[in-house]
Amino acid sequence: MNRNLFLKLQAQKNSENMINDINEKNSYLRSYDDIYKDIGNFKKLNIAIIDVCNQDIGIKILFPEADYYIFEKRLGNELICEQYKIKILENEKMNNINNKMYDSLFVVVSMYNAIKYVEEGKINHEYLENISEYFSKITNIINNNNFKNICFFLNCDLNYEPNIIFNHYEFTEENQKKIKFFKRNFGRNTVYEKNVFSFPYLIFNNNNYNIIDSLINPRKELNVEKDNHLFFCGALYTAQNSHDGILRDRKGMIERIIEKFKNSENVKLNIPIKKPHFEYLNNIQKSKYCLDVIGAGDPNLRTFEILHCGSLLISQRSSLEWNFQEMFSEETIFDNENDLYEKINRLNIDNELYEKCLKKQNYIIKEFMNLNYMRTYIQDKII
Repeated sequence: MNRNLFLKLQAQKNSENMINDINEKNSYLRSYDDIYKDIGNFKKLNIAIIDVCNQDIGIKILFPEADYYIFEKRLGNELICEQYKIKILENEKMNNINNKMYDSLFVVVSMYNAIKYVEEGKINHEYLENISEYFSKITNIINNNNFKNICFFLNCDLNYEPNIIFNHYEFTEENQKKIKFFKRNFGRNTVYEKNVFSFPYLIFNNNNYNIIDSLINPRKELNVEKDNHLFFCGALYTAQNSHDGILRDRKGMIERIIEKFKNSENVKLNIPIKKPHFEYLNNIQKSKYCLDVIGAGDPNLRTFEILHCGSLLISQRSSLEWNFQEMFSEETIFDNENDLYEKINRLNIDNELYEKCLKKQNYIIKEFMNLNYMRTYIQDKII
């Protein structure tokens, strides 16, 4: 096939999928006024948000009074920006950021990508030159001003102590004392400084899909009749993390699970090839159980897609520490394919246990994964 024709057809297919995604989402969107009906109860902050590559608009959703700046624009945010009445201020407006206009500076960035050498003479294979350049500009903004609050929201896949990485940059002593880090991948076995906090909701958005938006806008009719399936759909790979050396063998885990469940007569595996996003979400919603296998980062985007759709989340055990004390039911967390098989069969024959686990999951979503809790959690750390 002619390459130009192929690209044209691919673009047409992507456009059709995006239209389907938008139509599907419009079926359960809440209004702007409904989402922010309680926002008056919060103390308003004068905030400048710099979302370096326009990767995660969720922080702006939590703080609608903030001005939202970017260095690079990312396609796929149009519907979310329209829904939340977000005005994007691009690179040339960055000179407006100063402590006379703003009390607080929030930066959304994958900071690990800004560092060329993580250790003496050791090249960082995650290094990206554009992120490094943008981070240097942010450093200058911080050092040339006196903000009351400086917060970095780190959406990187990796688990690392950000203060160590931050030492590569020179900040005034006064500014260093103000800096707080909110991390996506916050490991319970990692030792952090007191200015580092868990905030798992920071994954790059995809096709108008954002984690914080999805939690604020759960799908309607979550109690649809569900197939007795254990569903998984996603990239299969084996990768060694360049930072911590951990082998993430999602491919091997899924292959072992398929082998373990091949003769199961009760719960059937449903592991299709890649699907358009709206079809993928529909499959999650119609499945009784959905599998969340550790991938490049922790948590996965899939973690929240499952919670958004109301299926029972079945997670591979990890070191992730959430930003709340409540725990998901132990019966929904597995160590290996044998443990998974035993737990799924127990859930399948004990409907009372299944309902108890689902009730616990829904309680966590309602109490802790909402605009009020997430915003309060951040404000309590900085005010």
